[in-house]
Amino acid sequence: MTNAKNLQALMDTVNFNASLLIGALAEFDMAGATLASANKATVQSMVDAATKAGVKKEQGAVEWFGRTIRECEAFVDAVAEGMIEKKTVTEYAQGAMRAFYHGTEWTPRTKNDPAMALPWGKAKAPGAKVSTAVGENASAGAKVVNVATNLAALAYFVPNGYVLPLLAAMMALSNVSGSLAGTWLALKYGSGFIRRVFLLVVGVLILKFAWDTLQLFH
Repeated sequence: MTNAKNLQALMDTVNFNASLLIGALAEFDMAGATLASANKATVQSMVDAATKAGVKKEQGAVEWFGRTIRECEAFVDAVAEGMIEKKTVTEYAQGAMRAFYHGTEWTPRTKNDPAMALPWGKAKAPGAKVSTAVGENASAGAKVVNVATNLAALAYFVPNGYVLPLLAAMMALSNVSGSLAGTWLALKYGSGFIRRVFLLVVGVLILKFAWDTLQLFH
């Protein structure tokens, strides 16, 4: 009789704990659904706001819009609290950029829809008929030619003592550092920022050459 009572008490405990677990899972699912709904409403409101504000549908403006979503305080706080992954926010932003550009409603699957691809993105919309094979072959050929000419130059200059190792090492280090810095800036601030920096550098060089030229006549 005692064993039967103990068994019944154990079963009651198991059932009670199972009920708590099921209830907790149900609340978790409800919370997840609420969070997903809130995320969708937030992103869609941003898409609508950009449309109403008349944001231009050009690369620089659309990329700025995507960066605005990624840096949204609500999403930044959610990522910090572990409520959502940073990768997910990035995918939301990419999908929102496409939805805004094409004037459609945003969904979490917009990012993966080939028909919603941006014209300047890697994925091209159907019918775009853009072949990258020629460009890739040309790039590979240019690299081979570049390496060959560099090796030929070294074969001539090194035996004749025209190479300055210290200066060459400094230039190589500067080249690598510049590439890394440029890549980091491009990923962080977008192509619009890179274009502005490029134009600034070109403008400074033009002014320098103009000044040097004027000095020749004095």
